[in-house]
Amino acid sequence: MEASGLIRVGAGVIVFVAVFALFVTPAAGAADANSAAFEYHAADLLKDGSDEVTDRTITLVPEGTATEGDVVRVVIEKPERDAFEITGASGTATGVGIAVDHTADTIEIELTNLGGNGTVTDAEITVEASLRATDAVASDAVEYDATTVGRVKENETDLGLDSESAITVSVTEAAEIGFTAENIDKEIDGSNHEVNNFDQLALTFSKDNVVVDDGDTINLSVNPDIIKSSEESAIGIRNAIEWETQDENISHISVSKSNTNILDDHADKITITIHTIDGDPKLISNESIALNVELLIDEESLKYATNRYHRVDFLEVDVEGENNAELTDNEDIRTESPLFVDIYPGEVEEFSLDGPQSGSEVGISENRSVPIGTVEDRFGNEIRTPTFQTTLSGVEGNYTQTDVGIDTADRDGLYLGRGREIEPRVGVFDLTVEVTDVEGPATHADGEVTATVENLTIYPDNVTTRVAGRSRDFDADGGSVGVAVDLGVRDEEIDRLDLELRRVSGNGTVTVNETGGAPTATDLWTETEYAADDEMRPENAWVIERGLAAADFDGGVRTYRLESNATGRYEITADVMPYEGRLVAEETEIRSSTTREHENATRGTAEIVATGPIAAVGGVAVRSDREFVGIEADPGDPVVVELGRFVDSNGNEISNTEETVTVGLGNETIENGVGTGSVTAEVGPTATGSAATAKLDPTAIDAMAVETGTNATVAVAFERNRQLNETDVTLVHRVTEPDGSGWHAGSLPQPATLYVDADGARDLVNWNPDTGRYESPPRANESDVLAGDRIEAEHLHRGYYFRAKDDSARLGFDFVTDENASVDGSGTVELGPGWHLGSSNYDISAHHRRGLDDDVNWSEYGFDTADDAFLIRDTAGNRLYDRTNGTDIDGSTATVGHGETYWIRVRDSEDSPLDREIVRPTFAEDEGIKKQR
Repeated sequence: MEASGLIRVGAGVIVFVAVFALFVTPAAGAADANSAAFEYHAADLLKDGSDEVTDRTITLVPEGTATEGDVVRVVIEKPERDAFEITGASGTATGVGIAVDHTADTIEIELTNLGGNGTVTDAEITVEASLRATDAVASDAVEYDATTVGRVKENETDLGLDSESAITVSVTEAAEIGFTAENIDKEIDGSNHEVNNFDQLALTFSKDNVVVDDGDTINLSVNPDIIKSSEESAIGIRNAIEWETQDENISHISVSKSNTNILDDHADKITITIHTIDGDPKLISNESIALNVELLIDEESLKYATNRYHRVDFLEVDVEGENNAELTDNEDIRTESPLFVDIYPGEVEEFSLDGPQSGSEVGISENRSVPIGTVEDRFGNEIRTPTFQTTLSGVEGNYTQTDVGIDTADRDGLYLGRGREIEPRVGVFDLTVEVTDVEGPATHADGEVTATVENLTIYPDNVTTRVAGRSRDFDADGGSVGVAVDLGVRDEEIDRLDLELRRVSGNGTVTVNETGGAPTATDLWTETEYAADDEMRPENAWVIERGLAAADFDGGVRTYRLESNATGRYEITADVMPYEGRLVAEETEIRSSTTREHENATRGTAEIVATGPIAAVGGVAVRSDREFVGIEADPGDPVVVELGRFVDSNGNEISNTEETVTVGLGNETIENGVGTGSVTAEVGPTATGSAATAKLDPTAIDAMAVETGTNATVAVAFERNRQLNETDVTLVHRVTEPDGSGWHAGSLPQPATLYVDADGARDLVNWNPDTGRYESPPRANESDVLAGDRIEAEHLHRGYYFRAKDDSARLGFDFVTDENASVDGSGTVELGPGWHLGSSNYDISAHHRRGLDDDVNWSEYGFDTADDAFLIRDTAGNRLYDRTNGTDIDGSTATVGHGETYWIRVRDSEDSPLDREIVRPTFAEDEGIKKQR
């Protein structure tokens, strides 16, 4: 925001400038770490004292700033350092170079190559780590349920990773004993066969003062609520033995099994008897024991029970009421569910898809799903978590995706929308879904188990049509504009489709040419059989391309060039659908078959303007706070003229054209707007916003063809007319710019109107020898302007000092050019004894400098050897002339320039006062300001 104004000496017009700036802070990028998950079984830790899990992956996504050599550290901190040890680490990265090292508790990732400016984006660091857990973890297993034990501790970096979870561990105490429906069916025949399986379970004790007596018992009993009445004789405990004991105070344990009539023919309880060291009561907090438990199934009825025996909590812990002296509370045992039973489904022979139906259509972003009706094994057991492979078979090839899962709660999986399970494509496909894996060891029967949807049309449902590039217009007399059809998908998602392009508004013949790719199956256009003038036909932009493939697009976009032979506003609509024949033109309604069915999902429309010649320019202004410019001399930068919207005779904005206009800076004396009275430039609109700027040097203006002292005019010449734009910038002959703050000496060498342009406080003063002080120039008339036609000899004799707070202050001189406007003849100024600040005084159109003796121009005294009535010094105090005290400085060798001043000291002698003759020349504009050669 700026405000400005002009001051003329005595006029009091003051300039103020205020500037406001807006600063925007960029948002910080986010980054995530994906933890490496390590899983242990407490029983394994008890048996071997430790267990190592190898090659788990940590993924770090840094985003921020760093320096090469900075280190990102993943650290295991206390108290986990005593329980876990890092045994290996290696890494790879994209977008950044790394070196990986490790200790027992730290993984160090050194950044070795940041690829340039220290900002890390689009990078990913992958570390393969190995971790060993000690036996101390076994008795603390319940504390490590998906627990973070290692975090990112950043050092010397700013990558958004600080405190991210990097290493998690899970420790299980429960045994999981599994069977398969297939094996039950295969191995059990009546009551003569059975299926056995086993696993280990660990019992850990509370940390809070658990004390046992020698002989205390723990019972593990079958949960009666999970056994159906028809299954009491189908499953049971076959065996239970000690597996391992953490034995600081436990010498050993005894294990036995028994039947309590929960099950008919099998053991249903395990009793553990604890024997302590020395047979005395002992504290066993933080100790563990492990059993190897074997279950059996001997009735084939359980092959139908997989859904009921899915992670069934099979055993309950009981220590209460067993005559234990110390171990009396079930809460003393931290293992709440020591054993789970799972019966896995058998082989899958077939399944069904509930939709979509063959021949149906679905949008690529609709998040439509392919519901799985049932996935069952051959015994009728539901497959809880099947894994599928999906294949979309199209014209261009097959697109296969493996390891696709479904939501087991609502069985509504296999989503077709973008970002969901099946990565969709655009085209017509046979969708084949194959079961590749189920829970447990079984997969499926011999051969493929598949279901298929045929002729499934997947269409792009976010089609947009837009102008390619920044401009939405073009020159109807010879230009063109790009029209981009954006499918809203990537190239690799395109199989085969048809694309229709048509004009729905605007007059004149419109032609379209493709600019990228080539149709893969047919010629460029398919005729719509419309041939009448002003009707829709290929040359009038109603065309259909058949069988376009990925190679015909660039980033999912196909671009065309549009031309028209008539000005006006046009709407170009594109419609897209897969495979040839889907788009069927309906000439009588000027639409395709997809218009009604899919609304705007498959269609986009762009508005384009075909423009005529430039007829006007809006918002023409001078971008400057300078209130005057010099046409003979001006040390400032060129004048910048801003031109707003270029429009044609219909008011349409123009930005895309090769046409230019002539912009001239001068005033109303310009012939036809761009004659010799202006400096000109050729400019035209740009695609960045239908605006332009012209830089014009005011010193190139012909001074004979303009009227100085008046405001400049900006003229714009078009092909058939011109446009004159008034400005607030005054044209003067000469401009000087005093440099910086402080006082600056200057002169008014010949009659001129003096202008001052400065912000804030300023002073312009002469030295008055009569009063011995500096004074402002006298006001010449009621308008308070020191006008050139009223300049007197005293004004031309006296130099001035100027200062302003504004470092960019400017002084302008509009010289008198009319002899009749200047006072005839020469004046004389009488210089009495004392100091006088004299001004250079001569015709600057005839001289660039003048000798000091000629410029002082004494009427009686010269600069010969006898003259010692005066001395002359420059404003810096250096002597220019002096015949006193034996000093001999020849004033005839010194020269002064247009704007220079000097001090004259007249001695109090018989020669004083001295008379200086003042010349009053007019400025010759045909000569100009005489410049130094």
